[in-house]
Amino acid sequence: MVEFKSGEKVRKGEEVFNYYGGKGNEKLMSVYGFWLEDNLNEVYYLGLAGRVVEIRRRGSEEGEQFGEEVWRVLREEMYEDGGEEGEEGVVGLEEVEVLKGTLEARLKKLNEIENKIGVRGEEEVYEIKAIRGYLRGQKKVLEEGIETLEEMIEGVVDDDDEEKT
Repeated sequence: MVEFKSGEKVRKGEEVFNYYGGKGNEKLMSVYGFWLEDNLNEVYYLGLAGRVVEIRRRGSEEGEQFGEEVWRVLREEMYEDGGEEGEEGVVGLEEVEVLKGTLEARLKKLNEIENKIGVRGEEEVYEIKAIRGYLRGQKKVLEEGIETLEEMIEGVVDDDDEEKT
């Protein structure tokens, strides 16, 4: 038996929602057994240089799309000395391009996996639907990340063009 307590009166037949906090689908699936179709708090755990960093969706309430840890680990891997000491939060074009290439490769792999998963249709079992939903969420994080990185690259290119004129 499941019992819910509310601080407010609830009318019979009224829809009630339980807020689980800003969690990605991986946590929701492993702890609660469900996923959210368009989860703004979805997280992609990216392995970089033997460490795991988090890539989030735009607008996540849980943190930045690319936290400082992503850029720090990337710099440490790319440069022997850990990268140039510069302003905190300033990211170079080379780091952006490397990360973009990495996310594109991961997105390609997820597309390949998604195409191999079972039969699509109404008769699909819940577990397959959950896996598909999870993959869509992971792909959304990567797609939004790639879009953001492309915008960052375009911003640098536009700035360079302005300096030449």
